[in-house]
Amino acid sequence: MAGVQKYTTFILIAALAVFSAFVFTNLNPAALDLKGPEFFTNGSAGVFSAIAMLVFSCQSYDNNVLAFGRYTINPRKNIPWGMFATFIALLIIYGLVTLAEVGAVDLSALAGNRLQKSAAQCFLL
Repeated sequence: MAGVQKYTTFILIAALAVFSAFVFTNLNPAALDLKGPEFFTNGSAGVFSAIAMLVFSCQSYDNNVLAFGRYTINPRKNIPWGMFATFIALLIIYGLVTLAEVGAVDLSALAGNRLQKSAAQCFLL
């Protein structure tokens, strides 16, 4: 089962990379103006909600570390490093996907819609 999970993880990362690369070709730099009225419409509550969603979406990586920690060689050194490296990798991957999508699609199209709809709009550009 671990082999299947390894390959599906590679497929997911590849899909996110292809999505980001495709959408970055249609990037509108004006859409990334953080001083525009479309950004931070819910103030700090919206920022903290986004952080909470990111934390909850990344919860499984630390559970896997706890479940498989006893099989790790030199766990006192490798587990903290693995958790930190995983967090940084997730931050970069999801940051690039978010940056690409926000820069390619009008923010009003993102507001209140599911990600599938906005992702479809990215590919229909």
